[in-house]
Amino acid sequence: MTGSPLAEPKPLAVSLGDPAGIGPEILARAWAEHRAKGLPAFAVCSGARVLNDTAEKCGLNTPVILVSSLEEAAHAFAEGLPVIGNADSECTPGKPTEQGAALAL
Repeated sequence: MTGSPLAEPKPLAVSLGDPAGIGPEILARAWAEHRAKGLPAFAVCSGARVLNDTAEKCGLNTPVILVSSLEEAAHAFAEGLPVIGNADSECTPGKPTEQGAALAL
């Protein structure tokens, strides 16, 4: 085996889930606590507005950063929660909608 260093793993790509469910809150809290918990980098597939609104409602300091790739997400993760894709929806926690279901898919 050569002495080349191992490449840094790419961030995990994580589904937002139903925006009316608990997924957005779990993801916003996970980023807010990622240093304390030693979590690896991750990026959420779409739903930037949903995540931003959820973080605000929960009183979390979770900046949301739009990125275009997992490579870009790896660099952005230290500064905020990376989101890949611009699909989004309006949502009310506990009240699923067809628009939210489409975003989850």
